[in-house]
Amino acid sequence: MKSFLKVLVLVFAVCALGVSAPAALFFNQSVSQDWSNIANWDDTADWTPAGRVPGLTDDIPLRNAPIIYSGTAAEAQNIWVGPWAGVSGGSLAIESGGSLHTAGYLFVGSADTSDGTDGMLFINGGQLNVDDHLIIGADPGTSGFMQVNDGVVNTLGGGLFVGGNGWGHLDITGGTINTSYIGFAAWGGGAGVITFNGNGQIISLADQVAEVQDWIDWGWVQNAPVDSLAKPKASISNVPHST
Repeated sequence: MKSFLKVLVLVFAVCALGVSAPAALFFNQSVSQDWSNIANWDDTADWTPAGRVPGLTDDIPLRNAPIIYSGTAAEAQNIWVGPWAGVSGGSLAIESGGSLHTAGYLFVGSADTSDGTDGMLFINGGQLNVDDHLIIGADPGTSGFMQVNDGVVNTLGGGLFVGGNGWGHLDITGGTINTSYIGFAAWGGGAGVITFNGNGQIISLADQVAEVQDWIDWGWVQNAPVDSLAKPKASISNVPHST
């Protein structure tokens, strides 16, 4: 919630200066779980039907449970999954053949909601491209869960963090995550775990082999060895590496 409020303050300040600010759209799920159905979207400026789906300049405080189906190329600027404290959280799923591109960041679990897990993200196929940070468990007291079953996740700008100031759990059963950097506790107060339960992998463009080995030794990364691809890349998976 704190992160979302910071952005709202910035939006209001920009508006006061007479400069165009990002719009914020809300998934009301009034018709279906289909992200691409315009009837499911409201404009938070007046909570009336937006008459469109989000684009790359739209912020998304995301409750409910939208699904990005095959053939849908979804877009947003910033997304908070589970944005408001004291109410139910949210989830987001990308199915095979669907895609999501955020021009900014994606926070999975960004407020301490009334649910046990504040935000959930499921990659069941397709592709997710995040230009800035992807953080699982953003603010203090929050928990976020991300599961990659298939498909491709690219976080080549800001990197991937398990825990910002909250708790994050990344579960890999398939697919591939390509990231500029993978880390824990992005803002110093968070923690989390990465579990491997299938043939998926994480490929970091940073030289992190020794660092990831420490995480494995500490139990932060479970059921997966680390190996170096063509350095400085590091690969984490539970598939045996060639020697």
